[in-house]
Amino acid sequence: MKVKVVDENGKTQVVKKVVEEKSPNYIEIYATSIEGGPFGPYDFRLNFYEESIEKSNAGNVIVKRNHKAKVIVSYATAKQLVKWMEKHLDIYEKDSGHEIFVGNEIPKDTE
Repeated sequence: MKVKVVDENGKTQVVKKVVEEKSPNYIEIYATSIEGGPFGPYDFRLNFYEESIEKSNAGNVIVKRNHKAKVIVSYATAKQLVKWMEKHLDIYEKDSGHEIFVGNEIPKDTE
């Protein structure tokens, strides 16, 4: 897909080259779950975390969530993300020959 921009003179131009670079603050994380959602009229928030099951000192089973990163995006970017992920997950499922199992969500208040 060609990317077009309007220059300072109002003329539409096709982008010929995209230069990729990483911010000095760039990080990579591994997450097993995500939570979040719309934040008023402003943006969409995605909180990534790694989830594990442990036993408390009292012997109760607990879910531990180690929050890794929060990503805040515009609603337009959130919609682009959904479409991009659906496309690539569909390709993965088709190529692998199996559907990705998501499982059941654990309720927030389980006490």
